[in-house]
Amino acid sequence: MKVCPVCHGRVDENDAAAHSRMVYYLGRFYYLMCPQCKAAFMPNPNRYADGSHGGPARVPTRCDGSEGTNDRPFEPNRAG
Repeated sequence: MKVCPVCHGRVDENDAAAHSRMVYYLGRFYYLMCPQCKAAFMPNPNRYADGSHGGPARVPTRCDGSEGTNDRPFEPNRAG
């Protein structure tokens, strides 16, 4: 398991690769939790690549697909 640099959730590498959520940047692969995390990462990868952006990013919807913003790390076994 890897950690998404955007939401800090745990990401299965094979799942990320199968769904085009694996990004190669500056000699390293980054595994992204969901399409929203990829959309947040792509315009400014330096913000996330060095890990200095702080807590989870506020992406338009949470990685679990529920409404709201992703202001907490994704917990795969927790609903909403």
